[in-house]
Amino acid sequence: MFPELAAFKCYFWSRYNLNYTDFHKSHFIINHLVDLFTESFKKISRSYLEIPSVEIWNFNCINATLRQINYCRESKIFSSALDVITVFECLEKLVDHIEQQVEYGAKFPFGKPDPSKKVKYTVFVNEIGVGDNSVLIEVNNERMACLPHNNINYAMTTDEKFVEYSWQTMNIFLKKSTLISETGEKDRQLFFDTIRQQIYDKKKLV
Repeated sequence: MFPELAAFKCYFWSRYNLNYTDFHKSHFIINHLVDLFTESFKKISRSYLEIPSVEIWNFNCINATLRQINYCRESKIFSSALDVITVFECLEKLVDHIEQQVEYGAKFPFGKPDPSKKVKYTVFVNEIGVGDNSVLIEVNNERMACLPHNNINYAMTTDEKFVEYSWQTMNIFLKKSTLISETGEKDRQLFFDTIRQQIYDKKKLV
């Protein structure tokens, strides 16, 4: 839904996590990369919007992306200041869109809320927890745990004891978190305003 930001993330992972040599000597130029990933972006977005989910966020959730943008800016990897601003603005639009979905308690494409097709979106905020992007999946009463591996990959398991332990741990974490979807307007606004301020503080350095 935000191809310029997604292109930047793909570029960064390709260069620094996957060590693809094609990206080592190249500057990040938005127009050169957006088309390369467009079809993948669309498929991922469509799939995500069809899956009901419960997510736990914290105030540090975008720090990695901000550090990546700032690193590339300071290292002169961006081809222009305009591209830096474009990526920051995409991140701002993403945060605004997530806030709108959280308020509705439903997922929908950017700028297209559709009350008739509500894919449930439940979001909690935990002020002190450190998230690790673990994912727990339940389909037709079968469960799976997906654990981050080397930053961009996942290791998946259906081991009953491990999955049950992970589920219990997540439920404990949920109980210590604050629900901000469809309710908790004050907490929701504080959370997203704080995230937007973090973006603004980095964007003004450009």
